[in-house]
Amino acid sequence: REQAASELARLAAAGVPGADPATWWAALPLSDDRPVRGDDEQVWISPSKVERFSTCGLQWILESSGGSSGPVASQSVGTLVHDVATLAVDATVDLDTLLVRLDESWAQLDLGGPWYSRHQRAEARKMLERLRAWIGRAEARELIGCELDFEVSLGRAVLRGRVDRLERDTDGRLVVVDLKTGSSQPKKADLDAHPQLGAYQVAVEHGGFSDHGRTSGGAELLYVKKSSKSHEQAALSATEDPQWAEDLVGRVADGMAAATFVATENKHCRMCTVATSCPLVARGRQVTG
Repeated sequence: REQAASELARLAAAGVPGADPATWWAALPLSDDRPVRGDDEQVWISPSKVERFSTCGLQWILESSGGSSGPVASQSVGTLVHDVATLAVDATVDLDTLLVRLDESWAQLDLGGPWYSRHQRAEARKMLERLRAWIGRAEARELIGCELDFEVSLGRAVLRGRVDRLERDTDGRLVVVDLKTGSSQPKKADLDAHPQLGAYQVAVEHGGFSDHGRTSGGAELLYVKKSSKSHEQAALSATEDPQWAEDLVGRVADGMAAATFVATENKHCRMCTVATSCPLVARGRQVTG
């Protein structure tokens, strides 16, 4: 696309008729105006995709269609920390046990130079230390399991995914804990309607973990990048509108199946991997299929 735009600009400068880039791009027809899914087709979504789509539908469709590059180094390290975290079932698991698992898989990461690899290894160790510290403070809840899969149907939406930790509180309710290794954290005011946490609670209450129960006691984001800080969302049953999360999943499924996708300006725009295809930013232009 950039090469084509450059060539059009060159031709326009030479006075070639119809070569003005802005006019040429705007005149391009859509290659296909049909919906992504038919009315009778199911839509498979995950809690993280519910959040991503709710943030910006255009970003979701472009990235889902291959518009983003592969994972960056920090994401690879985060994935490895998630893997090691499955061993941290309680406070009795010592740090050395976690670090042995970390080192077993570390060589598989391509982190460039030795200095950067050592730096990332030190950061991974700190995250595991913070995870253990949080587990020691949260032992009032019983751990049911780590990395547990679920799948539930809600109309045309099929909500499926995997939870980092599933725990049971003192009232016998299920609580999903999602481990986060990134830096960006939600504002306290946004937690009550946090899409990903709400979707996890919907999965619980629709039998995603029916062997263990169907009553949600809330959901929690645990950030270990800089501190062992958790952000909790209250149980759906305790909110003014207990149906809000299920309604959101339904709207997202319909939106993902649609023919058009809305670009939404938000706090993540500066880090967007597909901004060059977004009409809301200066470096983006009309998106043609």
